[in-house]
Amino acid sequence: QDFFFITLSAYMLRCSPSQGLSRHVSIRGVKKALLSIRVSGVPAVGGVGLRCSHSYSHSYSHSHLKRSSSFRSLRSLCVSSASSSSHFQIFSLVFVPKMGQALKSSSAAALSALRSTRKSGDAGTSPADNQTSASPTRKKRRGDDASTDKGKEAPPTPKTPTSKAKSATSPAAKRAKTASPAKSPKSPPPSTTPPNGWREILDIIRQLRETRDAAVDTMGCERLADPEASIDTQNFQTLISLMLSSQTKDEVNAAAMARLREHNGCTASMLAKMESETLNSLIRTVGFHNNKTKYLLKASQRIVEEFDGRVPEDLDTLLTFDGVGPKMAIIYLNVTREEGTDAVGIGVDTHVHRISQQLGWVPESKDPEKTRRHLEAWMPHSHWSEINVLMVGLGQQVQASGGLVVATRAIALAAKRRGAADEALKPVRLALTLGVKPATIAQAFADAPASLSRRPGIVERLSEWGVKVV
Repeated sequence: QDFFFITLSAYMLRCSPSQGLSRHVSIRGVKKALLSIRVSGVPAVGGVGLRCSHSYSHSYSHSHLKRSSSFRSLRSLCVSSASSSSHFQIFSLVFVPKMGQALKSSSAAALSALRSTRKSGDAGTSPADNQTSASPTRKKRRGDDASTDKGKEAPPTPKTPTSKAKSATSPAAKRAKTASPAKSPKSPPPSTTPPNGWREILDIIRQLRETRDAAVDTMGCERLADPEASIDTQNFQTLISLMLSSQTKDEVNAAAMARLREHNGCTASMLAKMESETLNSLIRTVGFHNNKTKYLLKASQRIVEEFDGRVPEDLDTLLTFDGVGPKMAIIYLNVTREEGTDAVGIGVDTHVHRISQQLGWVPESKDPEKTRRHLEAWMPHSHWSEINVLMVGLGQQVQASGGLVVATRAIALAAKRRGAADEALKPVRLALTLGVKPATIAQAFADAPASLSRRPGIVERLSEWGVKVV
């Protein structure tokens, strides 16, 4: 990997060159600019081609910012490339890993390395790539070249990210960038074909979660409402607990809900009248409590004013509340629905999202909503309501104490199962797939019945999976 171009736009970094580039402005501005990196086929030195994906270039560039020496060289290049105007013009940086020492030495050496690299690559660089500096001198030189070649047919200029970045500061360019995802080809619809063996895997998960002793089983959002309150108040408290639960552990969320109930009963009318400072102090331990304070007050006031103190019962309306996402709305409707009615969807949180991909039930994705759509495409409605609690509890126990609880139960299930080694050890294989360490499996196997280790192929198969059985 010789080099690649990163194009930063003027509106992302604004600072007087005479004042230099402060660390605060640099980190915020540069990181924000890195989110708009567009990298495609870039000609490298000596004609060697390099093509990077967007995600690869993003992580590669962020790794430079983590080191102070690389940050200083980046700042030097920013300052050196700036014009005399009050903000930075559009410019391009060239990261050259093989010339790291030159980039770290000083702004002059860094700029020299940058220029020499570009000159060496001029033979294989497109005209758009040569337009990486936006200083007035550079613009004039391009104008002179254009006037000199007047009358001659210019070669076709390939479209590159650098040429597109030229007008990135205009409102039209911003709108085009915002609307660009809509022009990308649509992803294929979710497959309705269930993955092989999913019913057996789900049954094993049920057995691993048979005792229902995870945090979600005792302190989940659906269990935090006051059982002695009216149905409308219970529903309201369930919604409030869901809004508080994002980026917050169940134990912390349960404690915050207990403080709200003790303070004013946590009804819609009383919460709508509460001072924001008071509410903020009561929920101070949950994640993003400042934003959640605003969301809770707005939701309470809206429920009182528009819905007569009752939480709306349709998905679309719930999603119009600030701070309520698809997972919260779906879980709320599943919990409060009338007995005998189907679940409205599958609530996908971080545990469901991760485990579904580990099992191969859905394609890899960073979007929980894609996971939900893929699960709902093939999973029967009768299983929708249980998936969230099953997987959330399993995920919590995998992460707690290195997954020893899950490993112990998987070994116990393996001892009860019949058949060959692969068939008997399916619960153990599942535990390993979900992230339980082989050493933890070995620790649990030490307390397993002796009959399990004497069965043909058991110890050998565990050894192949990295489980060192003593």
